[in-house]
Amino acid sequence: MANNLTSNTQATLSKDILDTFESKRTVSKTVNTQFLGDAINSNTGDTVFIKRPGRFKSTATTDGDISGTTANSIIAGKASGTVQDFITVEVDWSILEEATQLNQLQELVVDPMCSEIVTSLETRFGQFVMKNNNLSVGTPGQPVDAWGDIAKAGAMCKSMSFPSGEINYLINPFSQVALSEVQRSIGTADALVNPAFKDAVINSNFAGMRVMTSDSLATFTSGASADRVGAIVGTPDPAYLTAKDTMRQSITIGGLTANGDVNAGEVIEVTGRHYLNQSTRNVILDGTSAVKWRATVTADATISAGGEVTVIVSGPAIKESTEQYDTIDVGLTAGDVVTLLNATETLYQPNMFYHKNAYSIGSVPLPKLSAQDVLMKTKDGLQIRMSRGSSLRENKQIMRLDLLPAFAVLNPFLAGQGFGNA
Repeated sequence: MANNLTSNTQATLSKDILDTFESKRTVSKTVNTQFLGDAINSNTGDTVFIKRPGRFKSTATTDGDISGTTANSIIAGKASGTVQDFITVEVDWSILEEATQLNQLQELVVDPMCSEIVTSLETRFGQFVMKNNNLSVGTPGQPVDAWGDIAKAGAMCKSMSFPSGEINYLINPFSQVALSEVQRSIGTADALVNPAFKDAVINSNFAGMRVMTSDSLATFTSGASADRVGAIVGTPDPAYLTAKDTMRQSITIGGLTANGDVNAGEVIEVTGRHYLNQSTRNVILDGTSAVKWRATVTADATISAGGEVTVIVSGPAIKESTEQYDTIDVGLTAGDVVTLLNATETLYQPNMFYHKNAYSIGSVPLPKLSAQDVLMKTKDGLQIRMSRGSSLRENKQIMRLDLLPAFAVLNPFLAGQGFGNA
């Protein structure tokens, strides 16, 4: 029979894994995380739904008589959290290796396994964030090389009336070089369990945001279309009822290069249409000019032979007669000029800024395998499953770590891409 050291190492090893996993997390600590428990199981399928809060408009009267007004509607929206692929790291080692070489299990096995789990989780989440935001600050492709570029994103957050709480701005590590004249903040993280998070913080409170470096920022290549300006074909649906569950909108654009494409992550801008503050519903001003409405493309789309493409964007342009759910001053309509802000066939890596409540990472509860299993859970709800076994014929030990995440967009108007200013 193969050796089995479970009785000596199982409890200690599980604690080491949980502490190491927690210490290496950065981006996943900047959003809401939760253990989904009974929310997703064998009876529910692969999607969990989270209710969106209502949004209401007040009425101003001289005498309090509201008999001539219309009551706010209550429209129940729901954000969907969709289960992603399994994240698994597996290792094995022979009994001979264990007997003669494996005297540093933490350094040789546990640390690299946890690093890979965290890297995979946060890289995938970075891709998700890049495609599911509405706001955009600066000129796509222009590097952030001054604190003023970051401050502009902070101003956008305040102008959109982001709720109080954590707002994060993630930058490429190389952007830190341009900002290096400012003394680095050590942040407020717990040094015992959060060294990676602490090391990532550049400034814990700049322009109302926590500025962090991240190597999990996603990249994309813009589509092949020489024409970067087109016009809306048909009138996009402006109703909140249509968009309430997905917070996305379908827009058809014409006048583009035939048989080209528009890729996920690209930003569109509509001339003559402007953002509204999400609390006051006043038009947002950048100095003296109204801020043009933008949106991020969520999925790759192919331009037809006639030069038309239908894109799905994150953060719908809502314009209704009641103004209760409006996000734009004037509704999108046929003929509106649309600019693809990214240059054609160019590699981009946007910085990202977002409120903690813009997104959610859920951890799906995992059944145990028919092996030596331990289920571990962080304080904020991410569950790791450690499974250990052995191969009798091959005389070796086997260990695997598993995490099954679910990602959700709670509010795309609380997140955006950040670039420098040309």
